[in-house]
Amino acid sequence: MRLREYFFREDKTDQDNGYSKFKKLSEWTPPSGRDRWLDMYVQAVRDDIIKGLHRNFTMNVTKQEEEALRELLYDDSIVIRPSDKSSGVVILNRVDYEDEINKDLNDNDTYAESKEDLTMKIENKIKRSVEKMYKQQTITKEMRGFLLPKGSRPGKVQGNPKLHKKNHPFRTIINGIKHPTANMAEIVENELMENVKKLSSYIKDTTDFLRKLGKVKQPVPKNTIMFCLDVKSLYPSIPRKEAREACETALKQRVNKSIQTECVLEMLDLVLENNNFSFNGKNFIQTEGTAIGSHLGMNYACTFLGDWESKIFRKTLFLPTQYWRYVDDVWGLWEHGLEKLKEFYQLINSIHPRIQTEL
Repeated sequence: MRLREYFFREDKTDQDNGYSKFKKLSEWTPPSGRDRWLDMYVQAVRDDIIKGLHRNFTMNVTKQEEEALRELLYDDSIVIRPSDKSSGVVILNRVDYEDEINKDLNDNDTYAESKEDLTMKIENKIKRSVEKMYKQQTITKEMRGFLLPKGSRPGKVQGNPKLHKKNHPFRTIINGIKHPTANMAEIVENELMENVKKLSSYIKDTTDFLRKLGKVKQPVPKNTIMFCLDVKSLYPSIPRKEAREACETALKQRVNKSIQTECVLEMLDLVLENNNFSFNGKNFIQTEGTAIGSHLGMNYACTFLGDWESKIFRKTLFLPTQYWRYVDDVWGLWEHGLEKLKEFYQLINSIHPRIQTEL
């Protein structure tokens, strides 16, 4: 907090290219005495932490309940997972959990089983590509060090039940921590950010949504229909060919081209074509879309959807009066009647067979 106060300027524009992690971290902290209110806050937090260290706590469960929880934790016949989009905890029979995961992995349009663990082959492929980029001087020495994978491991599959949906389908997540392409995915995602923020449908977060809602002219016409759309299974459904074309267009339009477009596209291809993972002793590779859990996620998906939306809007004269989207969730206002809204919905689902929505 002292660093933020020390370097804060109201007229400062955001010039950070997202790669500050390559810089050597400083251990310097500004001295106290610059802002008395900040000094009082820091002291109050420090005192509260120190008091907490000496506080006596009592468990809010009985000893029998604590033992029961420990038994559940080490019971191999069950799986304990967080529920999707809520704070709930779900306990499932392991057989049911694995069957639900296998349903997704048996989707031949998105995943393919491989005969072996491809992790080391992929790591070596990434290393060769990174060294080539460095020799061609398309990346810096610092970025080279960041991109070179070490101690790689395949992605790990996990599933979170969607309790808010009928029959509680799973959101299949591929944990890509320590995957050979993890850092490369982060670079590509960062390079796509500039385009995503310029999309007319872009919503940053809840605060941004509420701010835009507050600017809607009131009162809205009486015939206005508020509608919501949800893109089903967006990340694994993204068609790679069309998404790559959208990414290439977006990258060429960047103002800050800190990395050459051809280099970023090569990284994009390496990330998407080498997403391997394991589940229950079997090895898989993803053949379409991107993984839920990969660093290459939101901006990649939004870049494609921005192009997808432009195709929709070019094909109809009846458009929403308001249309905003947070990744795969759309909110809008419609003034052309229910039947035209249904036609608009049919148009949306006709743009690409892999991208389907729920109204």
